[in-house]
Amino acid sequence: SPAPPWSDWTPRRVILGTLVVLLVVIGFLLVYRFRLVVVTVFSGIVVSMAMAPGVDWLHRHRLPRAVSVILIYLVLLVLLIGFIVLLVPPIVDQLSAAVPQIERYYRDLKVALVNSPLLVIRQVAAQMPAQINLTPTASAATGQAFDAVSQALNTTGAILNGLFTLTAILLIGFYWTLESESALRVVLRPLSNERRESAH
Repeated sequence: SPAPPWSDWTPRRVILGTLVVLLVVIGFLLVYRFRLVVVTVFSGIVVSMAMAPGVDWLHRHRLPRAVSVILIYLVLLVLLIGFIVLLVPPIVDQLSAAVPQIERYYRDLKVALVNSPLLVIRQVAAQMPAQINLTPTASAATGQAFDAVSQALNTTGAILNGLFTLTAILLIGFYWTLESESALRVVLRPLSNERRESAH
C-alpha cells in the first residue's frame, strides 16, 4: 500500500511549515494594522505610474523630471480649483431649490398612503413622520448649537486627515517618479540574476 502523505514529514519540515504559516499570518495582521500606510504608498505609486507618460514627454522636451512632476501637480491643482469654482455653486443652488419640492413630494406621498385601500399601507403611513424638515429653522439651529460645534471639530479633523493623506500620496508619487529605478535596484539586489527580472 502507498505510504501516507505525512510519512516523509521530518521535524525540520514541520517546524519550517509552522514558521511559514506564522509568518503569513503575521504579514496579514501587519497589513491590516497598517492598512492606511499600505493604501497610501500604493496610491502614491499609482499616481506616479499615471503621471509617467506626461513626465517622460516633458523630459524629452528638455524639462527636468522634478520640474515636470511639479508642473503636472500645478495643472491638476488648477483643474481641481476650476472644478470647485465652476460646478460646486450651481450644485448647491440646485439642491437648495430642490429641498422644498422634496418636502412637498413627501407630504403628497404620505397623503396617498393614508388614503390607500390597503390596511397594511395605512398602518405604515401612520408610522411615518407627519413631515420632513430639510430646511433648518431658527429653533432647530438653537437646539443643535452644541452638536454643530462637535460636527465642526469632527469635520475639521477629517479635512486635516484627508489633506495629510493627500500630501503623503503626492510626495510618494513625486519620489517614486524620480527614484523608482534606484529603489527597485536596492530591493532586487539580494536576488540572483536569474530571478531578478521576474521579480521586477
